[in-house]
Amino acid sequence: MRPSRAVLISGAGIAGNTLAYWLARNGFAPTVIERSGRMRGSGNPVDVAGRAFDVVERMGVLDELRTADTGATDLVFVDAQGKRVGGLAFRRDGARHLELPRGTLAGVLRRAAEPNAEYLFNDSITALHQDEHGVDVTFERTNPRRKSESPARLILYSVLFAIWKATQRNRND
Repeated sequence: MRPSRAVLISGAGIAGNTLAYWLARNGFAPTVIERSGRMRGSGNPVDVAGRAFDVVERMGVLDELRTADTGATDLVFVDAQGKRVGGLAFRRDGARHLELPRGTLAGVLRRAAEPNAEYLFNDSITALHQDEHGVDVTFERTNPRRKSESPARLILYSVLFAIWKATQRNRND
């Protein structure tokens, strides 16, 4: 039996969208599942520099990201009256450094991946069963993605990537 090229990615944030893009570009068929009903727009700004800058350049999204660069050079702390009480200066590495709103970056990466990836929003994984043929996946809302056919089985997912921050439980909060 030929191995499946279908891949399931749990999490439609920056890492999940980037992974979907590169897997699709290399002949895989990614499905990205996201518990939220839409792309999350909140979170701290993200610095794109060094290797990350090289990655977005290779993805062809650099021009779009440049237009979203905040240009931030410092962080200012103010009191209730708006008076500066402290701050931090950022060191920017010239033209190869962007400061982006997290939701904007995730959205640009999703749009880059979307033509070759399936997205399932407002859904989550409820059960997994792995055997030598692949991974059975049960979703909260979407129908299961493995079909049984005697004697051979059609396996949809050969790999599962679950992506979340180290400080976060699997999006149960």
